[in-house]
Amino acid sequence: QLRATTANATATIATGQTNISAQATVLNANGSSRIAGVAINHTGATRIYLAAALSGPGTVQLRLVNGGTITTLASATATIGATAVVRITRNGTAITVSVNGTLRISFTLTATQVTTLAGGTRVGLYWNSGSTIRFSNLLATQPASP
Repeated sequence: QLRATTANATATIATGQTNISAQATVLNANGSSRIAGVAINHTGATRIYLAAALSGPGTVQLRLVNGGTITTLASATATIGATAVVRITRNGTAITVSVNGTLRISFTLTATQVTTLAGGTRVGLYWNSGSTIRFSNLLATQPASP
């Protein structure tokens, strides 16, 4: 299990592609003021990426992080228990976010957002707040063809 202590922290690995699906199990995300999830299209040092963030106790958000600027692109209600599996998939301009296997967000990237994310080929974990948050079981796969 992994945990973070710095706001907007990420731990990523290289995948070599922007069309990707990533999921992780997030533990203890169900309390208030706890925000954590999965990041894709991470650029590394320039810190541009998409994040599917569980925002306890009952919201999931799709965030675009560009350096120090966080923009919430979409949000939805979600059942977040003591353990929740969050998944984000990008296939071209189509983004989906699922929590515990249930689709919660469908979003289409604009041309500007695609350009912003163009160099991001890393996936990993995203943490914003909540000292008891832990992560396990990171999985990255290629998305199914449309």
